[in-house]
Amino acid sequence: MKRPLALVGCTYLLALTAAVALKEFSLYMGAACLFFYAMLLILNRHEQFRVVSLSLVTAAIAFGSFYAYTEQYVEPPAAYAGKTARIEGIVCQEPEYANGRYRYVLRVEEGTLPGVSQRFQLRVYAREKLAERPGDRLSGEISFYLPPETGGFDSRSSLLADGIALYGSFSDEEAVKYEARQYPEFYFLLLDVRRELNKKALELFPEDHGLVRALLLGDDSALSRELEESFRVIGASHLLVISGFHMALIAQVLLMILGWCIPFRRLQSALCMAGIFCFMGLTCFQPSVARSGIMYLVLLTGRIFLRQADSLNSMGFAMLLLLLQNPWAAADIGLQLSVFASLGMILLEPRLQQAMQPKRFQLTWGKKGILQKAVSSLISMLAGTIAASLFTLPISVLAFGTITLAGPIANLFLMAPVTILIEVALPVVTLSFIPCIRVLLLPFVSLIKLLCGYVYSVGDLLANIPFARAPFSGRKAFFWMACCFLLCGITVLIMKKPKLFRATGLLCLILLFVSQLSWQLSLQNMPRMVVARSGGGISALLLKDGSGAVLGGAGYSEEPLNRLLLGEGIFQLQAVWELSDRYEEADNLGGVLASHPAEFLVVKEGALASGKLLRSVEEAEHVKLLYEEGEGLLLGEIRVEAKGGFTRISCRGTTVLFWPEGSKEEELPEGWEYSDCVLLEELPKKPGVLHPSFAILCMDSRALSRLRPEDVPFPAAAAENGTIELRFIGERQIEWRRE
Repeated sequence: MKRPLALVGCTYLLALTAAVALKEFSLYMGAACLFFYAMLLILNRHEQFRVVSLSLVTAAIAFGSFYAYTEQYVEPPAAYAGKTARIEGIVCQEPEYANGRYRYVLRVEEGTLPGVSQRFQLRVYAREKLAERPGDRLSGEISFYLPPETGGFDSRSSLLADGIALYGSFSDEEAVKYEARQYPEFYFLLLDVRRELNKKALELFPEDHGLVRALLLGDDSALSRELEESFRVIGASHLLVISGFHMALIAQVLLMILGWCIPFRRLQSALCMAGIFCFMGLTCFQPSVARSGIMYLVLLTGRIFLRQADSLNSMGFAMLLLLLQNPWAAADIGLQLSVFASLGMILLEPRLQQAMQPKRFQLTWGKKGILQKAVSSLISMLAGTIAASLFTLPISVLAFGTITLAGPIANLFLMAPVTILIEVALPVVTLSFIPCIRVLLLPFVSLIKLLCGYVYSVGDLLANIPFARAPFSGRKAFFWMACCFLLCGITVLIMKKPKLFRATGLLCLILLFVSQLSWQLSLQNMPRMVVARSGGGISALLLKDGSGAVLGGAGYSEEPLNRLLLGEGIFQLQAVWELSDRYEEADNLGGVLASHPAEFLVVKEGALASGKLLRSVEEAEHVKLLYEEGEGLLLGEIRVEAKGGFTRISCRGTTVLFWPEGSKEEELPEGWEYSDCVLLEELPKKPGVLHPSFAILCMDSRALSRLRPEDVPFPAAAAENGTIELRFIGERQIEWRRE
């Protein structure tokens, strides 16, 4: 076994990914792995199947560690959800201000809450500014609640990957006790440096500081929504987050600078290791940064001891070290994309580069063959992009529901400029603290501004290309992935020649094209309604022939709706229609409009009190605001009616009634009780007043658990258990399915 650490690290990550997706079944899956390993021992076949045996033991340990960590560090704080208690904590990240609220991450000390014996992190929201910087201490009475849980890789899983166990808000902000930082930890000093670097970037690049901060420090708080959306469309989002690519550039710059100043190779490596560790702290030890940082620390350690470190073993060790510290880090999509992109570049890039390299023609220009080197560099970048894209394709499909077709072209045009931008901006921002040399930096500042303008232009141009991104989600995506894994497994079993893998890859691509084409043809001229799994409340999406409209935006956040729109390939909405007058729904609809402009918006009178919605409306170019109740025609044939606080849609003779929370039976318009389908945010006091063919329960898991079978006198399905799609296939004919 040549690379045991690589096998152990990858197996550990995959097992924890399965544990995050299945959560409560993690202990049973660990027991199953131990059972199969015991069978190999009993049959005395563990020596013949060493790889399988090691993988089973590693997976069992991973499932067990996930269960133990969850019971010890996740469940005790979660027991305080819905309760109020007094806590004392230290601000451990830079305070942020967004949507009219301040956001703090507090490190709650041991013994603060009864029954919670360990430290944990808490995200707290406040209307007023309560702390100045990391290291400040806050104490007060806090109301706790859990992050949104919709199953799998939901918001709670993402926050647990960052070590955040709960949300909270101060019950009385005026009574909060503030204590300034007295004795700063080393980590807080690094965050102070991060703050000063952000200020310097803002001073040097007033219009482009958001992009510079994202590239150098992984701080995306100042990035424009337009840039984020365009990079997401063209598959270049990895350039805006710190990953192995950025860490490699940082290491190269540090080694180059140290090489000029210090003649000793080992001392150069040791100082570079210290610099990389400090850079990891500057980026708040994000999982993807920590993975690549640990990997480079291992490689530099080998350089000190005159040993050649293996890239795959180094990656496996980095993943193992990171996941042992926090098993929930496997829920971080950035970490998974970083790992599999690196695997693709290590395993596949050299072979692709060799296959793409011209063999019969030698291109030369000048004495040193400049043209030949330029072509080789382009081929290397293209091969790396294709290799990384192929290895991250399954994650992109499952997490985002899209396939980016413009990715290779985007990376070809952006990789070199972004590389130059990082290598120039890092020393410029650092050296700008020295007053006497600021004038000398002006030409480089101008160069950085030109490169930022180029990045904006290319991102916007490629994002507007038709079919830059294709939707690919739901059952067809899972079916395609299952077929691909099956084909690859059969290929490994019967492989005699490497060419068989090429045929398998081509067959997978053909299967992808056929499944996508057949899906598009089956939905031609088919009106649909998709009910989102929002974690509670009505959030629905109307679809027909590439156009969409949003009805309602209830739930914990706008994420479920945005994910559906992304998966369906909808970039611009025909309409957004508010169903209730709650602040949370208006806030979520503002988040939807921020990334998906709409032709018109139908809201209640007080909806624009939400700063998020108001800002999205003000930034939009063409938005018609309607306040009065009435009716309208959406997507050509779906009629929407609003009366008495209720909303009903009609399509091809089928009617669907929306029953928001707080609705009163006596205000229901006459005849609407006989709608074919009803979406219930809560049950009516007298459920017998409704006579639908079936109902969809848009409630969270707690509300559903309190329902009894006799409380629902008609057939019903719960949106909490998965997205539900209604298809209006003909006159008074409707078909529903769960994705």
